[in-house]
Amino acid sequence: MADDQDQGKAKLNTADLKARLGLKKQKPATLAPHVPQPTTPPPASAAPPASAAGGFDEDTEIDAGQATELVESVAEARRRSEEAAAEAGPALEDFSVIGQERTPLPQALPSAGPDLSRVGAAEGYPGMEKKRRIQMIALGVGVGIVAFLLGSMLSGASRENERRTSYILEARDTKKTLESQDVVLKRITDLKDKVKVILGKLEALREQSAKDPKVLEPVFAELTKELVSYRDDKIYIDPEALIGEAIYNGTLMKDVIAFALRTKALYDRIVAGLDETVSYARMVQPPGAVTRGLLVEKDEREVEGIGKFPVARGVWIKDSGKPGEIDLTDPATGQSVGKDWQMLVVPEGETEPMQVPTAQVMTLDLKSIYDERIQLAKNISFERLANLAADIDRIAASINPPALMSEIDEWATKEL
Repeated sequence: MADDQDQGKAKLNTADLKARLGLKKQKPATLAPHVPQPTTPPPASAAPPASAAGGFDEDTEIDAGQATELVESVAEARRRSEEAAAEAGPALEDFSVIGQERTPLPQALPSAGPDLSRVGAAEGYPGMEKKRRIQMIALGVGVGIVAFLLGSMLSGASRENERRTSYILEARDTKKTLESQDVVLKRITDLKDKVKVILGKLEALREQSAKDPKVLEPVFAELTKELVSYRDDKIYIDPEALIGEAIYNGTLMKDVIAFALRTKALYDRIVAGLDETVSYARMVQPPGAVTRGLLVEKDEREVEGIGKFPVARGVWIKDSGKPGEIDLTDPATGQSVGKDWQMLVVPEGETEPMQVPTAQVMTLDLKSIYDERIQLAKNISFERLANLAADIDRIAASINPPALMSEIDEWATKEL
């Protein structure tokens, strides 16, 4: 009966059993069926029989009970092996295109050393901290340069706008100041025109004046009258009135200040020329008296080789009284010896008057001498006035109010 039961049980070949358990790979022609793992592991105390460790030959036949017991032991060993393999990672022989129903997923390689890919890691190679500091310094310098360039661009644009605004406002203030001096500018223009006319008259009278300088008197009288009025009205632009607290547009303000300085130079030249003319005018005025008194006294002069001989010596009389006839007496006898015309005079170098015969007093007519001196002073005065007119024309030619206003308008008319 027992033999019949044993015969009724299925007999398993050892090679087939190992193939089912995955302990031995079969040839590709015959694939072993997959043996499912038990859901409930056997007790930890259960030990696999000796046959599970390979105690059977490939041709040994075992019954079903031994096969079940062997499967359970091998399953436990396989579970433990998979746990250990999971911790260690997949092995090279586990990867197969065929003959393996389940290929393990790739696992991360074990770390061979510290992770040096992250800046700031606690571990690192020697010199890493120094390199990191250098990198940070380089980064900081780069950021600083970029910030500086951006700041320069922005600040440069801001400064350019501020400068443009200051140029416009300065030009407008300057234009307003010059417009308030429109009377001065008109007088300068009128003087330029009048001086050109006078210079034309002087040129026309050149030949005639060489013979008779008096023909120039009306021309210079006209010029002098105009210049005196110009001087008294102080026709010039004060440079300080055009300069504010600061100068922004140096190019424009240089021309503006130069313009004002030229108006002041013109005024100063006129003042100096008139002062000189007045000095000569005083010289040409005729004196109150054109006669002088001279006291003539007898004297002697000694000349080498000739000796002494009588001469007359004259002394200028500072002051004199009226002449009168007086009685002459002899000092020795006190008797009258006749009459004589005498007068009191104060000679040069004396302080007390002395009475002298009128025959010793000479009256000199100096009118011709004064006339000659007056004419000489006039000629010099005319020459100075002619030079003054030429200087006024030269300085005034450099004063061009319309050109300056046009230059100012280039900035004053711009929009803020």
